[in-house]
Amino acid sequence: LDGAIESYELAIGLAPDFIDAHLALAQMWLYERHDTARAGEVCDRALDLRDLLPVDRLELRAMAAEAAVMENNDALARAYLEDQGIADALAHALSGGRDAILTGFNALEGGGLELPDDEELAAFVERGVHLLTRIARVWLDLDAPKLATDLLEIAVLVGPEDADAWYSLSEVHLRAGNLHTSMQAAMRTTKLDASAPLAPWMPGAARLHAEACRILKSVHIEELPANWQDADVPPVLCRDLPSDELIFEGLDPRVPVLLLAHRTAESKAPEVTALVVYRRNLARLCSAADRVDSALRTAILEEFAAVFEFSPERRVKLGLALARGAIAKPPEHH
Repeated sequence: LDGAIESYELAIGLAPDFIDAHLALAQMWLYERHDTARAGEVCDRALDLRDLLPVDRLELRAMAAEAAVMENNDALARAYLEDQGIADALAHALSGGRDAILTGFNALEGGGLELPDDEELAAFVERGVHLLTRIARVWLDLDAPKLATDLLEIAVLVGPEDADAWYSLSEVHLRAGNLHTSMQAAMRTTKLDASAPLAPWMPGAARLHAEACRILKSVHIEELPANWQDADVPPVLCRDLPSDELIFEGLDPRVPVLLLAHRTAESKAPEVTALVVYRRNLARLCSAADRVDSALRTAILEEFAAVFEFSPERRVKLGLALARGAIAKPPEHH
């Protein structure tokens, strides 16, 4: 990854107008390194370029807004998306049939006099669906469900095989209380995820089971059953994806790890009975084989933090990022 970042920075130094290098570099800082500040800097620098194509400008602004949301800076995120003109033009083009798509391609992608072929138009549509989905997720984080829903309904209409769009639409409807519609979109998400190729470097179930057991025996969480620390094999299950039954109960179809628990009328807190690792969902959090173990550890800790409502201070102590909107107390100085 360091080599790729250096290569893109070198490419930008040699050709400052090379927009693909800016986009790739910003994506690496944001999605691989989770460095929101660096990602925002790259986006801002690219947004100052002259003759920037509208669709490239939209992607840069969307990425900068995503970085701002991760920093809990809602005002900045809104500022990046405040001009809806390009997004509206893209949505209109995608939803208007072939002629509208062709017009949108020429206007947003900078098409010339030569007619684009079917492959170029298909690539434009695919990029457009991804962009609308990403922008919709930012609007969802900013509590603007109407804007998110409008974009996502176009995204799934034009890209019915796009699992990310269906997943986001499921969340929009869940937040709105439209449970039946949300579950339908969630089921569509799972079916599409199940049909997608799995990265060849993703470990098998046996390897993930062993690593999950090792993590459970090494972490210090008071809610973890005491017998798990002493057990040769803690109760861990490995599955590819959540079952239909759990999704219809409201489980996030892309949850990477799930704690199973027994609840009684007498117990103040759920008693954890097992942990389930969902292989395909975990793979979504990784970009290479050497990141699987750390992603699994974080996913397990995040699940405990969610189930037992860990405080911001406790999250920080465990090495977890603060939940959106949470503020941790500064450490005391002695």
